[in-house]
Amino acid sequence: SRQLSTFLADASLALDASESLEEMLQLVAEQARELTGASCCVATVALQDEPRAADAASFEDDRRWAAFVRWLDRNAVYPLLSASGGSVRLAGDQLREVFPFSAATPRGGPLGGWLAASFTALDGSTLGAIQVFDKQQGAFTSDDEALLVHLAQMTSAAVERTRLYERP
Repeated sequence: SRQLSTFLADASLALDASESLEEMLQLVAEQARELTGASCCVATVALQDEPRAADAASFEDDRRWAAFVRWLDRNAVYPLLSASGGSVRLAGDQLREVFPFSAATPRGGPLGGWLAASFTALDGSTLGAIQVFDKQQGAFTSDDEALLVHLAQMTSAAVERTRLYERP
């Protein structure tokens, strides 16, 4: 909880920065990866006609994760999240059956696990998503999912505030 409190304080400071949305997403991605024990995290905001208005990634120092992040179809996750009520947690064997994860993977083998939550506006529209991959020890748990959903809710509120401040 101390880490989460630090995250919330840092995110509120980032809201005043000129590149607040990207800075905030980077902070969210780093904290989500650290708090869930994931090897990689990708956070994306999609606004109006921009499917990638802002995005950020945090991953282990491995060039294969960098290639995976470039390859990842961030838009493919939205229908999966919508169909599941806003969050999804799948183990590695389940991912082999799910597009877009049935194709290339970061280490040439299957992903070890995936957890995702949507960024949702107050009106119910989708603002983006946060995804974590491959928990370093074991599988993602329901506690990891609850934490990621909470981070997604806080990020959604911050994205909406940022959008309000940017309006002329």
